[in-house]
Order: sequence, then structure tokens, then C-alpha cells
Amino acid sequence: PTNTYGTTSTVSGPLTQNHATTLTGLTQCSVYHYSFTVTDAAGNVYTSPDDTFQANCNVQGGGGGGI
Repeated sequence: PTNTYGTTSTVSGPLTQNHATTLTGLTQCSVYHYSFTVTDAAGNVYTSPDDTFQANCNVQGGGGGGI
């Protein structure tokens, strides 16, 4: 609910333009703030501005019933 970053996820490996990481323990429909920091082969560091995303809000109900 705030733009305070509480968790860090480190992605390492070969230098590439595309990386992915898995986030777990998110609360459904909550808005999360994020920023990323990258370092290129020359040691230049870039930190993105704050941005947000909303965790999946697709609620799938259980129970029977037919269509």
C-alpha cells in the first residue's frame, strides 16, 4: 500500500536484455509498487522510477453448478 520497497529479488546470469523473476505471497487484488536496478557490462547503473502493478483479481469460485 506504500512505495516503500520491502523485498529484493536478485536475478543473475548472462548479460541479456530480458530477465524474469517469480513473485510469491502476493495478496489478490492488491496494488504493489516496484522499481528495478540494472548494471550493464561497463558497470553503468540504472534505477527505474517507481511503478505499480495489481495482483491478479480473477476470482474463481468453487462449488458445483452447470452452465
